[in-house]
Formats: sequence, C-alpha cells, structure tokens
Amino acid sequence: MTRYKPKVEVKKFDIPEVLSDDGVDDLIEAVVRKAITDYTKALKQQKTARGKDKADATRRVNECEKFFRSPWGNFLTYGYGEQLIKILRKKVGVVDDD
Repeated sequence: MTRYKPKVEVKKFDIPEVLSDDGVDDLIEAVVRKAITDYTKALKQQKTARGKDKADATRRVNECEKFFRSPWGNFLTYGYGEQLIKILRKKVGVVDDD
C-alpha cells in the first residue's frame, strides 16, 4: 500500500523571524487593545442594559477584570492591570465604591 502524499507543499517558516521582538510587542499590544475595547463596551452596556442583556454584560465585565488582574494580564499590561480597570471605569462613568 502506498502512503498518501499531499499535493500541497507545506512551507517552513523562520521561527526567529516570527518571534521577533517587534512581532511579540505587536501581539501584546493587540491583545491588550482588544481587552480594553471589550471591557469598555461591556461597561457601557452594563450601565444601560436590562435583564438578560445586563447579566451578559456583567459576565463580560467580570471576565475582563479577571484577565486584567491575572498574572498573565498583569504581565501584558506591565503590572498596570488594576490601574487600567480604574482608568477605564472612570472614563465610562462607572463609580467605584472605594
């Protein structure tokens, strides 16, 4: 029996090029920007939504806050996860209890 050979040639990529400092920095920035966008959107929806939509928004807010407070989130934000939460909550107009 002959072994199946795919017709498409898989190209190998240069790992050092893919994992360059610029690429890593761009990826970190993209992840943090997406988290900020998601968090801000969820906070705004949480303020105005009712019922199930409010519950969904609250769940997303909690998920984003959990990310920002996590070791990984703090690593990606250079240790400013908690401060980002405060800044974004203030920007959206959410008053904290502290």
